[in-house]
Amino acid sequence: MDEESLVRLRRICGIGSWIAVIVSIFMALLLVSSAVNLSRCSLDPEFCLPMMNHVQSCLSSMEDLLMGAFGIILCVIAYRLLRNNGDGYTPFTRENVTGMKTIATVAIIGFAIILCAQIFMIVVMDPDEWWIDFPMSLVILAVITYVFALLMEYGTVLQTESDHFL
Repeated sequence: MDEESLVRLRRICGIGSWIAVIVSIFMALLLVSSAVNLSRCSLDPEFCLPMMNHVQSCLSSMEDLLMGAFGIILCVIAYRLLRNNGDGYTPFTRENVTGMKTIATVAIIGFAIILCAQIFMIVVMDPDEWWIDFPMSLVILAVITYVFALLMEYGTVLQTESDHFL
Protein backbone atom coordinates (compact mmCIF):
# COMPACT_ATOMS: atom_id res chain seq x y z
CA MET A 1 0.00 0.00 0.00
CA ASP A 2 1.60 3.27 -1.03
CA GLU A 3 1.90 6.17 1.39
CA GLU A 4 -0.77 8.31 -0.33
CA SER A 5 -3.37 5.55 -0.07
CA LEU A 6 -2.56 4.99 3.58
CA VAL A 7 -2.89 8.71 4.33
CA ARG A 8 -6.26 8.75 2.52
CA LEU A 9 -7.40 5.66 4.46
CA ARG A 10 -6.43 7.26 7.77
CA ARG A 11 -8.29 10.46 6.87
CA ILE A 12 -11.42 8.56 5.83
CA CYS A 13 -11.27 6.43 8.99
CA GLY A 14 -11.00 9.59 11.10
CA ILE A 15 -14.09 11.04 9.43
CA GLY A 16 -15.86 7.67 9.66
CA SER A 17 -15.22 7.43 13.38
CA TRP A 18 -16.95 10.78 13.90
CA ILE A 19 -19.84 9.64 11.73
CA ALA A 20 -20.11 6.50 13.91
CA VAL A 21 -20.39 8.74 16.99
CA ILE A 22 -23.11 10.87 15.36
CA VAL A 23 -25.06 7.81 14.21
CA SER A 24 -24.78 6.37 17.74
CA ILE A 25 -26.39 9.52 19.10
CA PHE A 26 -29.27 9.21 16.62
CA MET A 27 -29.64 5.52 17.54
CA ALA A 28 -29.82 6.51 21.21
CA LEU A 29 -32.59 8.99 20.36
CA LEU A 30 -34.41 6.23 18.45
CA LEU A 31 -33.99 3.98 21.46
CA VAL A 32 -35.52 6.54 23.83
CA SER A 33 -38.36 7.38 21.45
CA SER A 34 -39.17 3.72 20.92
CA ALA A 35 -39.08 3.01 24.65
CA VAL A 36 -41.57 5.84 25.21
CA ASN A 37 -43.85 4.54 22.45
CA LEU A 38 -43.64 0.97 23.73
CA SER A 39 -44.48 2.04 27.28
CA ARG A 40 -47.42 4.08 25.98
CA CYS A 41 -48.54 1.02 24.00
CA SER A 42 -48.43 -1.21 27.05
CA LEU A 43 -50.26 1.31 29.27
CA ASP A 44 -52.93 2.45 26.82
CA PRO A 45 -54.74 -0.21 24.73
CA GLU A 46 -56.03 2.56 22.44
CA PHE A 47 -52.61 4.04 21.65
CA CYS A 48 -51.69 3.92 17.96
CA LEU A 49 -48.89 5.37 15.91
CA PRO A 50 -49.99 7.15 12.72
CA MET A 51 -51.16 4.78 9.98
CA MET A 52 -51.05 1.74 12.30
CA ASN A 53 -53.38 -0.10 14.62
CA HIS A 54 -52.49 -0.84 18.25
CA VAL A 55 -50.78 -4.19 17.60
CA GLN A 56 -48.76 -2.79 14.71
CA SER A 57 -47.75 0.18 16.89
CA CYS A 58 -46.53 -2.13 19.65
CA LEU A 59 -44.61 -4.36 17.23
CA SER A 60 -43.09 -1.41 15.41
CA SER A 61 -42.02 0.27 18.67
CA MET A 62 -40.47 -2.96 19.96
CA GLU A 63 -38.61 -3.52 16.68
CA ASP A 64 -37.35 0.08 16.67
CA LEU A 65 -36.22 -0.31 20.29
CA LEU A 66 -34.21 -3.45 19.50
CA MET A 67 -32.91 -2.00 16.23
CA GLY A 68 -31.69 1.07 18.13
CA ALA A 69 -29.94 -1.09 20.73
CA PHE A 70 -28.20 -3.23 18.11
CA GLY A 71 -27.44 -0.10 16.08
CA ILE A 72 -25.59 1.41 19.03
CA ILE A 73 -23.58 -1.80 19.54
CA LEU A 74 -22.68 -1.91 15.84
CA CYS A 75 -21.66 1.77 15.85
CA VAL A 76 -19.39 1.23 18.87
CA ILE A 77 -17.67 -1.69 17.13
CA ALA A 78 -17.37 0.32 13.91
CA TYR A 79 -15.94 3.27 15.85
CA ARG A 80 -13.24 1.06 17.37
CA LEU A 81 -12.41 -0.42 13.97
CA LEU A 82 -12.17 2.98 12.34
CA ARG A 83 -10.05 4.37 15.18
CA ASN A 84 -7.66 1.42 14.92
CA ASN A 85 -7.33 1.90 11.16
CA GLY A 86 -6.76 5.61 11.57
CA ASP A 87 -3.69 4.94 13.71
CA GLY A 88 -2.19 1.75 12.27
CA TYR A 89 0.42 1.26 9.58
CA THR A 90 -1.78 -1.30 7.77
CA PRO A 91 -5.48 -2.19 7.78
CA PHE A 92 -4.60 -5.89 7.49
CA THR A 93 -4.52 -6.83 11.16
CA ARG A 94 -6.02 -9.62 13.22
CA GLU A 95 -7.95 -7.02 15.29
CA ASN A 96 -9.69 -5.68 12.17
CA VAL A 97 -10.65 -9.17 11.04
CA THR A 98 -12.02 -9.96 14.49
CA GLY A 99 -13.91 -6.66 14.60
CA MET A 100 -15.51 -7.28 11.22
CA LYS A 101 -16.51 -10.81 12.18
CA THR A 102 -17.96 -9.39 15.40
CA ILE A 103 -20.08 -6.96 13.38
CA ALA A 104 -21.37 -9.86 11.26
CA THR A 105 -22.15 -11.92 14.37
CA VAL A 106 -23.94 -9.07 16.16
CA ALA A 107 -26.00 -8.35 13.04
CA ILE A 108 -27.14 -11.99 12.74
CA ILE A 109 -27.91 -12.18 16.46
CA GLY A 110 -29.86 -8.91 16.13
CA PHE A 111 -31.87 -10.35 13.23
CA ALA A 112 -32.72 -13.49 15.22
CA ILE A 113 -33.65 -11.60 18.41
CA ILE A 114 -35.82 -9.06 16.60
CA LEU A 115 -37.61 -11.80 14.66
CA CYS A 116 -38.17 -13.89 17.81
CA ALA A 117 -39.41 -10.84 19.73
CA GLN A 118 -41.90 -10.05 16.96
CA ILE A 119 -43.22 -13.61 16.94
CA PHE A 120 -43.42 -13.61 20.75
CA MET A 121 -45.40 -10.37 20.78
CA ILE A 122 -47.75 -11.67 18.09
CA VAL A 123 -48.41 -14.82 20.11
CA VAL A 124 -48.93 -12.85 23.32
CA MET A 125 -51.14 -10.15 21.75
CA ASP A 126 -53.11 -12.63 19.58
CA PRO A 127 -53.99 -10.16 16.81
CA ASP A 128 -56.55 -10.74 14.05
CA GLU A 129 -53.84 -10.43 11.41
CA TRP A 130 -50.14 -11.11 11.56
CA TRP A 131 -47.64 -8.38 10.81
CA ILE A 132 -43.98 -9.38 10.79
CA ASP A 133 -41.31 -7.06 9.50
CA PHE A 134 -38.17 -9.07 8.67
CA PRO A 135 -35.08 -6.96 9.49
CA MET A 136 -33.31 -8.10 6.32
CA SER A 137 -30.92 -5.15 6.45
CA LEU A 138 -29.17 -6.90 9.35
CA VAL A 139 -28.78 -10.13 7.34
CA ILE A 140 -27.40 -8.20 4.37
CA LEU A 141 -25.00 -6.32 6.66
CA ALA A 142 -23.86 -9.59 8.23
CA VAL A 143 -23.22 -11.33 4.90
CA ILE A 144 -21.36 -8.41 3.31
CA THR A 145 -19.28 -7.75 6.43
CA TYR A 146 -18.37 -11.42 6.79
CA VAL A 147 -17.24 -11.62 3.15
CA PHE A 148 -15.06 -8.53 3.65
CA ALA A 149 -13.73 -10.03 6.89
CA LEU A 150 -12.61 -13.08 4.92
CA LEU A 151 -10.92 -10.80 2.38
CA MET A 152 -9.21 -8.89 5.19
CA GLU A 153 -8.14 -12.18 6.76
CA TYR A 154 -6.46 -13.21 3.50
CA GLY A 155 -4.84 -9.76 3.30
CA THR A 156 -3.59 -10.22 6.86
CA VAL A 157 -1.89 -13.47 5.89
CA LEU A 158 -0.26 -11.78 2.90
CA GLN A 159 0.81 -8.82 5.08
CA THR A 160 2.37 -11.18 7.62
CA GLU A 161 4.24 -13.06 4.88
CA SER A 162 5.44 -9.76 3.41
CA ASP A 163 6.60 -8.50 6.81
CA HIS A 164 8.53 -11.74 7.48
CA PHE A 165 10.08 -11.66 4.02
CA LEU A 166 11.41 -8.15 4.53
